[in-house]
Amino acid sequence: EDEASIISDITSNLNKNNYEVIYNRKDAIIKGIDILEEDDILLILGKGHETYQIIKDKKIHFDDKEIVLSYLNMI
Repeated sequence: EDEASIISDITSNLNKNNYEVIYNRKDAIIKGIDILEEDDILLILGKGHETYQIIKDKKIHFDDKEIVLSYLNMI
């Protein structure tokens, strides 16, 4: 599915503009981690247990858990 179309579906009924759209999933996860404050919870949704992403006609390895653990080990 077209990512712009998916994001448009998600945001079309929002009544506020207190969000940011980040198309790159890795960048979005890192941004989410970076803005966490004490007692915050970051939900990373949409892929479930899948360890890949399909972008257009390409299936690429992408594991949310790997991204989080790798980034947390770097900071």
